Amino acid sequence: MRADERRCPVTEEAQHVRMAAITPTLDWAHREKTSGDKFDLDVARAYVEDHVRHCLLLVEQAAERGARLVLGPEYFRGSEMFMTTEANKAEFVEAADGQTVQQMREASRRHGIYLAAAMDMRHGDAFVQTGVVTGPGGELVGVQMKNTALPEGSPLAHAYELFDLSVGKTGIFTCSDLTTYPEDTIPLATAGMQIVLVPGCGFAGEHWKSYLTVRAMDLACVVVHADGARGAIVDADGAVLAEGHDADAVVVADVVIEPRQPTDRLRSGLGRKPQS
Repeated sequence: MRADERRCPVTEEAQHVRMAAITPTLDWAHREKTSGDKFDLDVARAYVEDHVRHCLLLVEQAAERGARLVLGPEYFRGSEMFMTTEANKAEFVEAADGQTVQQMREASRRHGIYLAAAMDMRHGDAFVQTGVVTGPGGELVGVQMKNTALPEGSPLAHAYELFDLSVGKTGIFTCSDLTTYPEDTIPLATAGMQIVLVPGCGFAGEHWKSYLTVRAMDLACVVVHADGARGAIVDADGAVLAEGHDADAVVVADVVIEPRQPTDRLRSGLGRKPQS
């Protein structure tokens, strides 16, 4: 069944949900000093381990501040800092059942939160940027491959999925998945999407916040974005509730998630209320 054909249960009352975005910094120097013929597997593994540990510390801080949903950025593992061969990647890039996702599941269970992020992930013999969502029971809610990271016509490409979380019906669009083909978000919005998660890395350039605001209004969805040094939480009317411009920050906001029914035609958030 395609995502635009799904009909998820309708939330009858508005929810007040505290959300957070974390912005862990990345060491881009590895693109030069530990890539290509300078690649060192031990260095790569140690960096990934340290980076994930740091990300999870920021997740813990967000949970301590009461967040029920925490979004980490794209490159959550940091393995993308190392430019190397496919054979080398197979030694330190994990699949969905790997240690990093297991750590995310454990963090979700321990804090009773939803946790989402994106990372380079192994799918068979392919390596694809992939969004991951884990749930408060320690479950793997699902994965969403970054469609714009796949070659045109790739057999791995599939429709965007609508995840029916207790905090609201949620889609995850990793970085350029939100910007390249704007129409790709519409089937989920007409199916009742309430929250758009956008883990990114260099998302939308200097226009990142304007883009998030417009998409929130167009889709009538709450939008949460996390990047390496920027984060924002935007409500369904386009108001920026919280934002950050620093690395290693935790951006938190209380968001109202309005009830939403599936519809055959998308009405933007701008049209939900009479304009003055």
